[in-house]
Amino acid sequence: ILNMKEKSVLGLQLEEK
Repeated sequence: ILNMKEKSVLGLQLEEK
């Protein structure tokens, strides 16, 4: 399970792509 911070960072990266 990823932390909220890591998840939000990954989500932002996915949204950017």
